[in-house]
Amino acid sequence: MNDPHALRLTLLIAALHFEWTTGSMQYFESTFLFHKVKLIHMVNKWITERQPERTTCIISQIASLCFIELCLGHVFSAKAHLGGMLNLFEERKRHWQRLPEQDEPLYESSEEEEFNHRYYLLRVLMLK
Repeated sequence: MNDPHALRLTLLIAALHFEWTTGSMQYFESTFLFHKVKLIHMVNKWITERQPERTTCIISQIASLCFIELCLGHVFSAKAHLGGMLNLFEERKRHWQRLPEQDEPLYESSEEEEFNHRYYLLRVLMLK
């Protein structure tokens, strides 16, 4: 597994599926909230560590959480996550602009990053 934190997201998505299937998350709400808070803490820690190589993973985690919140009808929470992700994009943009010019590209996006960008756009469109 490339992302050991995928299990936490899987549990959150499973809770979303349970909510959609049964109409209530009553029995899983405390578990859902626990894993949601742990995910937020983990992402915040990664952001404060300022490791550019984690950007794709961070964006994926935030975008997934944003999507889950939106699907559960928590629009304000989804917008808050989206705002945080946009701030991260701006910070990364400033980071790349400060680097000296080189003949070779400093950064080439991987297939995983391209997938994350498309996934992000889909989630943003769902917010509108």
